[in-house]
Amino acid sequence: MSNNTVESNLSLLRGFMKNNNLDAYIIHHNDPHFTEIPHKSYEYLAFISGFTGSAGTGLVTMDQALIWVDGRYFLQAEQQLDTSLWKIMKYGIKDVPTPLEWINKSNLKRISFDSNVIPQYQYAEALTELVGKDMVPLSVNPLDSIWTDRPNMPDSKAFVLEDKYTGKSYTDKLSAVKEKMKDKNVGCLIVTNLDEVAYLFNLRGGDTDDSPLLYAYATVTNNETTLFIDNSKLTNEVLQYLTTNDIKIKDYNDIFNYLEKLPPDTVFWASSSANYNVIMKTGKQFITKQKVITEETPISHLKAVKNKVELEGMKMAHIYDGMALCRLFAYLNELKSNGSIFDMNEFDISKLSSEYRMDMPLSKGDSFTPISSIGKNSAIIHYRPNPNNSAKITPSMYLLDSGGQYLCGTTDVTRTIHFGVPSDKEKHDYTLGHLGLKNIKFPLKTVGNSLDVLARMHLWKEQKNYNHGTGHGVGSFLNVHEGPVHIGTTREGKTTSYELKPGMVLSNEPGYYKPDEYGIRIENMIFVTQINNSGNFCTFEDLTMVPYCRELIDTTIMTNEEIEWLNNYHKQVHDTLIGFLDEGGDKYISAKEYLLEATKPYPIH
Repeated sequence: MSNNTVESNLSLLRGFMKNNNLDAYIIHHNDPHFTEIPHKSYEYLAFISGFTGSAGTGLVTMDQALIWVDGRYFLQAEQQLDTSLWKIMKYGIKDVPTPLEWINKSNLKRISFDSNVIPQYQYAEALTELVGKDMVPLSVNPLDSIWTDRPNMPDSKAFVLEDKYTGKSYTDKLSAVKEKMKDKNVGCLIVTNLDEVAYLFNLRGGDTDDSPLLYAYATVTNNETTLFIDNSKLTNEVLQYLTTNDIKIKDYNDIFNYLEKLPPDTVFWASSSANYNVIMKTGKQFITKQKVITEETPISHLKAVKNKVELEGMKMAHIYDGMALCRLFAYLNELKSNGSIFDMNEFDISKLSSEYRMDMPLSKGDSFTPISSIGKNSAIIHYRPNPNNSAKITPSMYLLDSGGQYLCGTTDVTRTIHFGVPSDKEKHDYTLGHLGLKNIKFPLKTVGNSLDVLARMHLWKEQKNYNHGTGHGVGSFLNVHEGPVHIGTTREGKTTSYELKPGMVLSNEPGYYKPDEYGIRIENMIFVTQINNSGNFCTFEDLTMVPYCRELIDTTIMTNEEIEWLNNYHKQVHDTLIGFLDEGGDKYISAKEYLLEATKPYPIH
């Protein structure tokens, strides 16, 4: 987006603000369901600013425009934003106020926002924290009239995900949800998160890029379950499935009228991220602060703990992923050997990773747009190459963060390799970064945040760190970033307090980023398992089956125990993949050779 366009769009927004006596307008990177990567029709922040990161908050006044980003996007924001128009506010940096703190210190009085895309908890926080300010919710986003070429809403078709992949039927899940509702005397559960709707009904779709979701709401009461969805998304097969399971169907926008008509004494339960408009439609309860439960829903907790079928599906998805990436890295090694790798660019490799995944059984595409970055670009945590202007591959550090969606599971893996001869410094930093949460044991009821320090301690010893979480939950053919489980702090610097439970699937992704030089991230997906005969202790087991970069490992700074762990992991990768690569035939000959070389054991000191 040109700077002239950004400037003119800001001018048009300020014209609207002036006509409506508004001092400030807040722009959230959200859709009404707070999907991490919303459909492009909800990319209001990118439209008004040019910043395309997956998280951020904008604030426009009559004479300033500010944007808050977390550590993942500091460098990206500096590259994409015209700082003569936008001021970058870095979350977590000393003396940088939050948006509410900044507003409080200002002389602004009337603060406006799109009430469809603000979580009710953020609105409640604003009411509490802002002193002498008027909050002005708008049900129609003023940017809609400015964004003349705004994309249309998606129209993908829903499909039923079979029990052989889900491990539990809709009726089993509904029974578990109703038990939790009964415990809290809840009369109506409002389901607003798209992945929770998909999980409960065992439905999938394609309304958002890289996640198999459908734009829909749902409600569960004692007497009925209702799905609010555009009817055009429902095939005859899906309609029959919904009817057979006694699921009522209403239009997507009917959720608001439905909530208004429920008895006034109804006790509601909605996610804390439910949008302001949804909560307001529950009636006087929100206004008078009567009982409205706004916390993680029972669906969220059920979804986080994978059942046996889901775990087996996850393992199979990672076998397919391992095969695809061994094939990719074998090919890249061949190109490196003959020098033709330097004819390629970042996007070429990103595209190859996607193509090799799509070639696998049960594949439904990427789980997110690959992060493919060479040299100094790899220091930008969530860098993504421009298809029309990608950096050429050079003899330097290269980072590939990618993942796949399979009917049986979701993957997310990062590997850092080198297309030249790595320096001792690069090898040192790479080795420090991968030591983190290996072989750790922890008691039941441990919260994810308490393990974060263990992933960072080797880096901290050298006054190094990384500006992102160590781990996030991962869905089963759902969102690649899934709550509520998390290792680390949130983007606003808040800690999380969800217990790690057997069956939970997470990422483990320590890193190190040296601005303008290189970035390192090594990411495996892991799952929590209880240790046999240990009483109350758990550990992590790896799901990801992809070798580490042999050229970048410096065993001289590793203990024998760490080397043994590395050898054991590589043996597991070898033993898991070798048979599948053999069965794959000629297409996987080079991948097999790569695997054999990459998983050779390292000598003990």
